[in-house]
Amino acid sequence: MAALLWSLYLPALQLILQVSGELAATLAVVWGAFFLVRARRTRRARDWLAVGCCVGLGALSRSAVMVLVPALGLVELLGSPVGTRSRWRGVALFGSFFLLTVSPWIVRNDAVFGRPVLGTTLSGYNLYRQNYLLSSRDHLRVVAGAEGERAVKELLARRPDLRGTENEAEMNAVYTSEALRIIEARPLRYLRLCVHRFLPLWFNWGVLEAYGVRSRLRDYLLAGEQAFLLLLAAGGLGYLGREAWPLAASVAAYSVAHMLVNSQLRYIVPVMPLVIVLGAAILLRVLRYFPEPWNIEETASHDRVDEGALR
Repeated sequence: MAALLWSLYLPALQLILQVSGELAATLAVVWGAFFLVRARRTRRARDWLAVGCCVGLGALSRSAVMVLVPALGLVELLGSPVGTRSRWRGVALFGSFFLLTVSPWIVRNDAVFGRPVLGTTLSGYNLYRQNYLLSSRDHLRVVAGAEGERAVKELLARRPDLRGTENEAEMNAVYTSEALRIIEARPLRYLRLCVHRFLPLWFNWGVLEAYGVRSRLRDYLLAGEQAFLLLLAAGGLGYLGREAWPLAASVAAYSVAHMLVNSQLRYIVPVMPLVIVLGAAILLRVLRYFPEPWNIEETASHDRVDEGALR
C-alpha cells in the first residue's frame, strides 16, 4: 500500500527529471528507517550500524538529513522499552557509524576551507536571505531569487571589512552572524515566520507566486494530495502508537529544520515515504472493513474454508 501511494506521489515524480539530491536522500532515509525499525526489535549491532550508514549517506545528499540523528537518538533513549544499557549501546553504534560515513566530507571541507564543516556552506546564506525582511511588515512570505540577490548585495555593501577573497566557509559565517543579529532583534516575528513556513513546506503555499508564477490545477491537486497524506499519517500515528515514534520524530525534526531557514515543498520529499508508511497503516485498517478483494485476511480465511469443503 505504501509503495502504491509513493508511485502516485506527484512531487517525487516531478523530481525524477531534475538534477537534485532529494531522491537520493529519500532512498537513504527509507533504508535508514527500515534498519531502525529492525534494530529496535533485534538489538543487533549490525542493524544499528546500517542505520548510521544509511542516514549518513542521506546527509551527504541533503545535509538537512543529519537532523534525524539527534531526533532518532532522543526517541531511542526516551521511548524504547528495553534497558538503559541497551538504549545507549544502540545510540552509540548508530551515531558513531553516522560520523564515520560523513567523515570524508568533513575532512574534505577542512582541507579546502581550513575548518571542518559538517553540513553545507549555503546554510548561512539561506538563513540571511529568508530572514533579512524581518524588519518589514511584509515578512510572512518566501524570498525569491532576484530579491535575495539584492539583499545580499546590500549586505556586502555595508561590510567594508570584507576582503573580497573570502572562501565559502568564511562567507557562510558572515551570513550566519548577520542573520542571527536580525533574528535576535525581532525574535517574535521570527517565531511567527517559522510557523508560517509550515504552509510553503508542506503545500508550496506562496512559493510559485514569489517567483511570479500563477498556480495551476496541478499545483492545487498537489496540495490536496499533501493534505490527504498528512491526515492519513496523523491517523496512522494514533493507530501504531509507540511503534511510530521514530518515523514521526524524523518527519517533525526534518520539518522544523527547514522551517527555521527556508521552506518549499520539494524540501520535504526525503521524509515523505515515512509519512506515507504511517498513512498506509491506517488505510489498510480501514480497508479491512470492506468486502473482498481488499480484505486480505478475510480472503485467506475463505480460501481455507473452500479447501476444507473440497476435501
